[in-house]
Amino acid sequence: MEIVSFKVSQYRSISGEISSDNFNGLTIVGQNNSGKTNLLKAMRVFF
Repeated sequence: MEIVSFKVSQYRSISGEISSDNFNGLTIVGQNNSGKTNLLKAMRVFF
């Protein structure tokens, strides 16, 4: 299975919308408490 695109909004600490259509070596970078782990948790809920 290949992920082509991903969009998440209104999940836990993610108040806006995060989307990506490039999953070739995706890197998640951000400050502490910015929602990096919640983005991964949202992906886990779906898969």
